[in-house]
Amino acid sequence: MSSLKILFLMLCMTLVSCTGQRTGKEDDNNDGVTIEVEEIKFPPQDILQLKSYYMSSSVHVDSTDYLIGYNYRSHSLDCMNLKSKSVTQIILPGDGPDAIVRLSGIYVQSLDSVWISDESERAFLIDSAGTIKRTIDLKKYLEEQEQLLINTNYAMFTSHLFYSSPRHSLMFLVKNTASDTFIVKEIFMDKDDKMATYRLSPSKIIPDMSKGYAYINFPNVNFVGENIVYNYPVESSIYTLNMRTNERKYILADSRYTSNIIEKCTTTGDYATLEKHWLDPPPFL
Repeated sequence: MSSLKILFLMLCMTLVSCTGQRTGKEDDNNDGVTIEVEEIKFPPQDILQLKSYYMSSSVHVDSTDYLIGYNYRSHSLDCMNLKSKSVTQIILPGDGPDAIVRLSGIYVQSLDSVWISDESERAFLIDSAGTIKRTIDLKKYLEEQEQLLINTNYAMFTSHLFYSSPRHSLMFLVKNTASDTFIVKEIFMDKDDKMATYRLSPSKIIPDMSKGYAYINFPNVNFVGENIVYNYPVESSIYTLNMRTNERKYILADSRYTSNIIEKCTTTGDYATLEKHWLDPPPFL
């Protein structure tokens, strides 16, 4: 098979020290951000590998980096050792009462503890043999007018499934369709399914994104330590929410080279126009 190319992209964000909002632009003499790209070629082997994995998670174990990607063709997790360039597979159950359907999210806690979610709106903890150790029905934690948003469609929005080892909790994004607000829910594994909720701030640039932005009116959400880090694809600002202190920060990420706001799509009902608006210009991810 052709060589597998794995691309790691590290985005370094510097948070301002002041507690207020930033409303002005930085000086032109900004420090540059260096991006290093390394290409790792995997030799041909028996396990079926894809040319790209639209859903993946990484983990560092015993001085070795692993990339675990969902192989939709074999309905498995391909575990790629980036040091030895070997690949092993975790076959997921596809039949029976414990069947796992097409995946929506992956978070690797360790090689023997992998959290996944699927289109049945359940989350599973599986080991390296594919055995299900725990099943959580995420619908149980949704209100009547809430929509689960675990998604890795980078052209629309990306909202990851996340497990916090220090907090022993599983986190995911939902939307309240009645109030048109977004909420991160946190389920604590060792506290009798206790749950916490964190309401995300709306966009300060475009408070109402309900109309005119096709399919890109959902936030990109990620987790760093005790912080929820998110942004809205239609504008370039970055938002953070500390889950422990409830402190919120807003970073105005203006650019000298491109518009910081995506223009509205004025045509409704035309699928081709909506698709064009979805792809051109690209959203802020």
